[in-house]
Amino acid sequence: MMKRVSNSFLFLIIVNSNVEALPNIFGSLTGICPERIPRLSDDLNYCLGITSQRTQPTVHLVSYRCPWFPVFASAIYLKCEALNCCFGFLDGTFLRICRPSRDGYRGFWQRLFYSGYKHQHGLLFQGLSLPNGILALMHGPYPGGVYNDLSMLEMSGILEMLWSFTEINGVRYFLYGDRGYSIEPGLIPPFPRASSMSDREKIFNSRMSSVRVSVEWTFGKIKSLFPFLDVAHKLRIGSMPLGSHYLIATLLTNCHSCLYGSESAQYFNCPAPELEYYMRE
Repeated sequence: MMKRVSNSFLFLIIVNSNVEALPNIFGSLTGICPERIPRLSDDLNYCLGITSQRTQPTVHLVSYRCPWFPVFASAIYLKCEALNCCFGFLDGTFLRICRPSRDGYRGFWQRLFYSGYKHQHGLLFQGLSLPNGILALMHGPYPGGVYNDLSMLEMSGILEMLWSFTEINGVRYFLYGDRGYSIEPGLIPPFPRASSMSDREKIFNSRMSSVRVSVEWTFGKIKSLFPFLDVAHKLRIGSMPLGSHYLIATLLTNCHSCLYGSESAQYFNCPAPELEYYMRE
């Protein structure tokens, strides 16, 4: 009976992701089963670890091979009328964390995680967003002071993985990225800003930018559903598995989009798959 109570309790914590309420929940249980309180934290970490091991294969793009690429490309083209072979958007996202305190203000850990661009300590992740609101791939974490979009792209091997199955019936499908990327096989960035840009290039950049913003909606939904990931001073590197937390939050956000839809799916009129289809092995 106690095991079932403990498992149900852990399930509610993960689903609600309300870390702020944990002290009150733990406190309310002291009068019911005080001997279980020290074990609950261990159980929660164990549950997160097991889920984390299953997260990456589920979030990976293997569930979205042909015939879905033409569907996604068509949905994007109908919105922007600029590129008819783009099936998704690639971008990096920055997770702010608490300033590491283990080696002072100028130590190795400070330089490793401090981003001069963001003026914050943090971790970087690279995500591939589809027009149905699903993050088909989330790669990371990377230390925010060392990596950028291009270096994450090189480390992740995303383009090499995609190249083997993004050609369907003689048509090659591509990802679209922001100005942080350069043109690569399988990836198209905007035209570089220059005084010599043609009107056609400016229109292309503007139209693709209007649809590329959907990847930001998807990143934003993760922190909307899991607000503790937006409280930097409570995210302490070395004392909690921050990478696992974010990857699991990505998985559960995708599940939420399968069940309840998303802003991207509504914008592109491209519904997410059924949860059973998404979670299949």
